[in-house]
Amino acid sequence: MTEFFIFNSSCCMLVLFFFFFQAEDGIRDAQESRGLGDVYKRQEYGVGSSATSTTTLLDVLTSICHPDHHVGSTASTKGTLKCPICAKQGLTPKGLYVHLPQFHGNVPFSKYRDTRCPMCKDSFSQSDLVNHFFHEHPPSGPPIPERIKVSLYTFALVVTRRKSDGKFLMVQEFCNQGYWLPGGGVDPGECPIKGGKRETLEEAGVDVEIKGIINISMQPSPKVTRLTFIFYAEPVDDNAEAKAHPDFESVGAAWVSLEELMSGELALRGKEPLHWFPHVANGGDIHPLSLLDVYCRK
Repeated sequence: MTEFFIFNSSCCMLVLFFFFFQAEDGIRDAQESRGLGDVYKRQEYGVGSSATSTTTLLDVLTSICHPDHHVGSTASTKGTLKCPICAKQGLTPKGLYVHLPQFHGNVPFSKYRDTRCPMCKDSFSQSDLVNHFFHEHPPSGPPIPERIKVSLYTFALVVTRRKSDGKFLMVQEFCNQGYWLPGGGVDPGECPIKGGKRETLEEAGVDVEIKGIINISMQPSPKVTRLTFIFYAEPVDDNAEAKAHPDFESVGAAWVSLEELMSGELALRGKEPLHWFPHVANGGDIHPLSLLDVYCRK
């Protein structure tokens, strides 16, 4: 009796595995016939996952063939929707939601809006349709909010120290805001290194050579993110005079000693000089420019 049970169990397993690999071949053929690529990845369809029972294996295979099938049940719901990419019919909204990434997640990118969403009738390219369905037509609940576009503003500030006396270059800001580091916003398409060099020349009237990176910081917010580079620089000409006349860039500039800064007699726009001037004077870390892209160091 025991031998008979083992024989029957072995036969069942052979039949089950034959069915499994036949189904796997069928899915591969279906994928290739739709022109979705030559590489077949079982894991994308779930058939590469570990199946611990006959029921689990059948559920996996059934979910592939019938996206509307509920795992653990024997019933599936017949829908009225048709896939706009492969024309598979009888899909429910949930079924189409499952079907699109399983069979069309790798459709080539296209800019042509020639495919209509069967739910809202909006027009999309085939590649955009999959992403649209994910965000706008989830099976339950409100639409998933798309990633909010956040504006990124890049700033370059420059700690400039001359070798002859160790003094630092400071800029007098407009509207009696006080003294601060030379620097400002990086222009669109401009490298932060070039932006820092340009801003220092415009605001302080001194041509400098950027030598290294002192700090990189990011200040995120729901709508705007501020990315700030703080560079270390030295004047190209150690005898260069700071700007003495006001213009639209600044009221003027001056070479300031660390002692003058720390005395508290200078009105400051911000606390950055109080932190970074002593950092440089005391031999703090200055990172190489090689941390940035080659493009930015040219």
